[in-house]
Amino acid sequence: MSVASPPAPALPVRPERRTLDENLHPPPITLADVDENLVIRGFAHALTRHLHAFHVLTVGSGVWSTEPPPCETPLFSERAVRFHLGGDENTWAASDRTQPPADIARQIEHFLRSIYTGVDLEPPVVVYALVLIERFARCAGEIRGTVRMHTLRPLVITALIIACKLYFDEDVYVGDFTRLALGDDDRTVEPLVRCEVGFLQHISYVMIVRPRTFAQYLYALKNLVREEQHATDAAAPPPPPRVSPPHLEHVQQQTQQLRLQHGATGGNDEPMPPADRPP
Repeated sequence: MSVASPPAPALPVRPERRTLDENLHPPPITLADVDENLVIRGFAHALTRHLHAFHVLTVGSGVWSTEPPPCETPLFSERAVRFHLGGDENTWAASDRTQPPADIARQIEHFLRSIYTGVDLEPPVVVYALVLIERFARCAGEIRGTVRMHTLRPLVITALIIACKLYFDEDVYVGDFTRLALGDDDRTVEPLVRCEVGFLQHISYVMIVRPRTFAQYLYALKNLVREEQHATDAAAPPPPPRVSPPHLEHVQQQTQQLRLQHGATGGNDEPMPPADRPP
């Protein structure tokens, strides 16, 4: 009869140790990790900063004025192409000498969400579009002056069209965007086609967004949304202090007295029997 040998002791499981490189650099990003709300809100805040960078507050006057733009882009002006999506067209095509509305970030976000849901886009397309818009602004000569109130929406739609063609492995039709943004008239396809060609010419057809650039923009959008949220929280009025009602202490005293009486009666409504009295 053979005796079975005792089982070997289990080796302790060591926790995974992160390398120095993993500690210094964030984990890799996959497209599934891109949050829709984050990129849309960050996109809106980024373009809002472009708008405010163009408008300069004159020192001492308190009046908004503008510097001469380095490059006029009439092709992307709403003064020539009428849009029918996202608020009052007169607001977007207004004079550049007016300060952007206080809620301009919310308007941009609403406009972008309308296109996002209408064409069924995906979050990376929004990041690609922002990269292309800033690339267009730099190629146009200087960032300031390109993204303006009356050029913003045509630039956004054009960049989204190009970004869709880069990202999706399927046909992208300009008509899908024109029906959403410019109405059902087939003649409205031509303005956006001209915008697309002009956009590509400005960036010398450099359309590829490298993974490193994508990651940099995504982290920048996260930080931007966090900064804007902190600024909003700091500007919000503090909550009112919690003040107890003036009668609360009196109520507590009455409650304590009732508890004492309740305990003295033995826990019921009938009084306790008196102690034995001497005869």
